[in-house]
This record gives sequence, structure tokens and C-alpha cells, in this order.
Amino acid sequence: MKKLYFLPFLIVSYLSINLSAQNGIDVRGFISPTSGFNYDSSATEAIEVRFRNDGPQDLFGQDTIVFNMSIGTNDTTEFYSIRKRVNTTLSPGDNNTYVLNPAYTFKWENDYTICVSAIGTNFYPNNTTKNARACVSFIVGVDELKLNIDQILFNENRIEFNLNTQGPITAFIFDLTGRVLAEKKLSNGINQSIDFTAPAKGFYFLKVLKANGQSAIAKFMAN
Repeated sequence: MKKLYFLPFLIVSYLSINLSAQNGIDVRGFISPTSGFNYDSSATEAIEVRFRNDGPQDLFGQDTIVFNMSIGTNDTTEFYSIRKRVNTTLSPGDNNTYVLNPAYTFKWENDYTICVSAIGTNFYPNNTTKNARACVSFIVGVDELKLNIDQILFNENRIEFNLNTQGPITAFIFDLTGRVLAEKKLSNGINQSIDFTAPAKGFYFLKVLKANGQSAIAKFMAN
């Protein structure tokens, strides 16, 4: 009979300890979307964050992290509560990345700000980190942003360059006389590369063209 009275006391004690358990966790920043980027209005983008266990407790794979996420524009804000399994042991100071939405569809052409907070975990519901929130701001569907080619480099028969916008783009390579030497449809992304064997050493031009008529040109040298 003593055991029967003692067992409820143990259960209540365990629940009280678990509900008051504390640990520090932190959203360090965003992998995606990219800050300051101009996204096409028809694009979808993953929402992925960097996460750190600040300790002093270890986080185990079977634990679950609770994130609060807001997606806001000048006109409206959406709120989400998202749970993600830790999936691996994270000691104090360890980092991991978590995809909160694999393909978010933008609903409006507007300025966007996404903020994500780490609320706690199932085992440690009270987050002690003071700055557990991270935000990222970007633009969707603003055509006034001029298409631009950044950091173009030619090396070992490959042209590598960055674009400041996404969407269907065609690339052309031509020589100093204006003769087109190559044409390629680019994949949807910021970082791009094109295989190109230059017929001779000298200067060449790369032109990128969007479906809406915007274009940009950059010069590079083949050694």
C-alpha cells in the first residue's frame, strides 16, 4: 500500500521537474531565403535556419524543437508554430540546420521579412537564451531591380558568375565582333557556371537575358 501512495508522488515530482527544465537555444540566422535578394513572384523558396544549442544541457535526437515563425509584408503577417525533431545529439555549442518549409510560395509582390524564434524543446521547454530570434528581409516581384552580373571569372574552360535575381534566364557568349559563340538556358539560381572553350586568348562577353526583356553584359578574359 505504501508503494501505491508513493507512485503518484513520483509522477507529480517528475512532471514538475520537466516543466521547469531550462536550456539555452538560439536561431543563429537563415540559410534561405537570402537577405536583400529580389525573388521572382512565381518562385518558391525553402525556409531554412541555422540553430545552436547554447547549453548547458545536451539535446538528444528524440527531442523536439519548437519554433515560432512570422512571415510579414507591409500589409499582412502570417504566424506559424513548427516542431522539428532534433535528429542528432547536440552538445552545448553545437550547430545544426533545420528546414521549416521546403517550398514556401510567395503570395504577394512586396517587401518581406521572415522572423524565427526558438521557444524551447519538449525536454527543456524554457529557453534561457535572451536573443533567440533571427530575421531576414528581401523583395518579391519588384521589376525595378536591374539585372546584374557579379564576380565573373573564367578558369579552366568554365565561366563562373553570380546573378542578383532568379527566374528563367538565357545566357549568350559572343566575341568582340558580336558573333554568338554559345547559348545556354540557365538553371534557377544565383550562382551560375557555363562550360566554354575559348577559340583563342582574348576578351569575350557574357550576356544574360530575362523573359521580361531585362539584360546584363559582362566582359571576361580567356588566358
